Formats: sequence, structure tokens, C-alpha cells
Amino acid sequence: MERLADRVILLVDGRVVADGAPERLVAEAFGACMEWEVVLSRRPDESERRRLEALGLAESDEAGRDGGGESAWRGLVDETDEAVPRALEALPLREWHVRRPGLDSYWRARIGDRRTDAAPGRDAT
Repeated sequence: MERLADRVILLVDGRVVADGAPERLVAEAFGACMEWEVVLSRRPDESERRRLEALGLAESDEAGRDGGGESAWRGLVDETDEAVPRALEALPLREWHVRRPGLDSYWRARIGDRRTDAAPGRDAT
């Protein structure tokens, strides 16, 4: 969407909650932050949990979805913070993904994961 539109208007319950150029909306909301997703090979112990939370990551709803004991964490991290990769070194990392936030991130930050377009009985994620 960011590449196709020069202006977006986001509506919630018929009211405008955002109006502007996609790049401007995202830049104003997130600044120099990158969106991180960290997947651990097991559930973190209390010390590891505190370390993840101190980085600004929160456990995702998708944690342990496959029943394998994995734990997924997501959050916005300042891209200039060089301490983040070092803080992750001692964790049981399976994978991590880093991306620049987009309109989907803006939507989640503004109104949460609530989706009105999901078909009944279908997962909205």
C-alpha cells in the first residue's frame, strides 16, 4: 500500500483516525525504530524474560502456536541502539527478523490487532 498510495485515510467505526502520506504517518509514529521479531527455541526463564522486556519486546500471541515450546517476541527497537544484538546473544535464539515499520505496524499501534474484515470462524491474523 505504501508504494501505491500518496495519501491514506484510516477509518475506525466510521471515524477518521489518520490521514496523510504513508511515509509521513509511519515516520511520525516510529522515528528511527525498527520492528523486531525474535523467536526463541524454548520459553525464556525469568531473567531472559526481563532482558527481552527491557529491550522493548513483548511476547507475541503467536508464541508456542505450534506446540513446540517456542516463544515469539515482538517490538519496536531504536535502530541506533547497538546494545540490542549483544543483549540477544545469550538467549536461545532460533531466528530473528528486523524490518522497517509500515502501514500495518501503524495500524496495530493505533488500534491494536482488531480486524473487522475477518470472515466468521476464520483467524484474523
